[in-house]
Order: sequence, then structure tokens, then C-alpha cells
Amino acid sequence: MDRNTPDTTEKVFDKLYKHLAEIMYQKHASELAAGRSGSNVTGHRRPHCLRLQHHFSNTTTFYTTNMKLFYIGIFKNAEKPAHELVSAKDASTFSFWERSTVSEFMTFFSKTVAESKDAAPGKRQEIYEGPYKFHSLGHNTGIVGIIMSDHEYPLLVAQSLLNKVLDEFTAKYPRSTWSNSNPTLEFSELTQYLSKYQDPQQADNIMKIQKELDETKVILHKTIESVLERGEKIDDLVAKSQGLSDTSRMFYTKAKQQNSCCVLM
Repeated sequence: MDRNTPDTTEKVFDKLYKHLAEIMYQKHASELAAGRSGSNVTGHRRPHCLRLQHHFSNTTTFYTTNMKLFYIGIFKNAEKPAHELVSAKDASTFSFWERSTVSEFMTFFSKTVAESKDAAPGKRQEIYEGPYKFHSLGHNTGIVGIIMSDHEYPLLVAQSLLNKVLDEFTAKYPRSTWSNSNPTLEFSELTQYLSKYQDPQQADNIMKIQKELDETKVILHKTIESVLERGEKIDDLVAKSQGLSDTSRMFYTKAKQQNSCCVLM
């Protein structure tokens, strides 16, 4: 087969699953080697997600080096359906043929979080889904900031970044510029922050965020399913979503059939 010939959809899916499983396995193995994990790896079983404890000593924060940010976005969410006003994505760990599907699901799941009842002004959420984590912060102008990361990315840094992004966005785009329409706006700062904050130590105002988190409760959800309204199902949202291509819907169905630990990628 010619090396330039695109893989079939089925082969892309298979590569996608194997790629993600290997990334997560390598992370888990590195933790075991460093003595940070109490779990065991046996046979060929791959861990589907990692919960990492973040250690704080006075004002010093210690971070591992294999953290990852995938997505930063801002949604207009005062009414359903939520609308993505701006976003930046990083699917560089996936092959060219996989990135379109990965990108669509980043927006899909972020939109689902944006439409949840707890994505309200002043509320912060941390939602685990497979090996990924979604952070959200609602703003009083009727928008919500969403970050998608791996499990290792620290809560304080993600929430600090959301504060920064929302402050800068609302300063540049007053509510009047988007409240009566569904525009896609230019906000290049997101791309810059997505790159810069791959290193969590770039974060500032950590102590300010720590104080805010001490004063307000972060709403923790185990999965995307738990943020849906009663009677709603992800399967139905996938089927109805206009933001997903037929290929992406096929991917989701195949992931469900294989009982994959991660339907996103």
C-alpha cells in the first residue's frame, strides 16, 4: 500500500484507540517507575484514566512534565444550544487523518459541558471523562470558559487561565457584540495561551485562585453523562449534533461497540 494513501476509516479508528492507550500506558508506567502510583500493571491491561494528586507546600507547587492541554474555548450559553464564540485546539499528538474527528469531539463535549446547569455565572466545574478532564467557569455576561486537559493538569492553573481568558475576552468583546447573534470571533490570544500553558508553571495569580477556590465550591462530576439533564443521553446528542460529521458519528458508535474507555479520542 502506498504510504501516501489515506487509511480506511476503520484503520484510523483502530490507530486512534491504540495511540491513546499507549500514551496513557506510558504515563502510568512512568508514575510506577517514579514510585508515585500504588496500582499495578498486569498482563496487557491498559489503564483508562489516571488520578494524580497535586502537592502544595506553602506557595510552591510541584508539577510533572507530561501534562497536556487540548482545548480552550468560550461559549455563549445563556440559552440552548450553546454557541462556540472562540476556541483554540491542539490535536498534534494525533495523526493528520485523525485530527478532524478529534477536533469535532473536542467542541462537542465542551458544548455539552457549556449547556449543563452548573455552567452558570460564578460556578466552577471539574468533570472527568475517560482520561480527560473538563474545567469550566461561568461568567455573568452569559458566557462560559471551557478547558479540556488530561487528568494531570492542575485545577488551580486551569481555573487561573479561565479567569484570565474570560477577563480579556469580555474586555475585547462587550456583550453587545455577540448577544444578538452567533458569531465566530477572532481571539488569537487563545492560541498563544494554549501553547504557553502547556507548561503549568507559566500560570500567575495562583494564590488568588486558591483563595477563590477556598471560598467557593468547585462542582466535581465523574463523567459528562452526569452533567446532562434528566432523560438526556450522550448517544442522542451525538445523533442530533450538527457539529459532528458522519465519520465522527461512526467513530463514536464504534467506540461504544468496543466498550472503549474513551469515546472522545
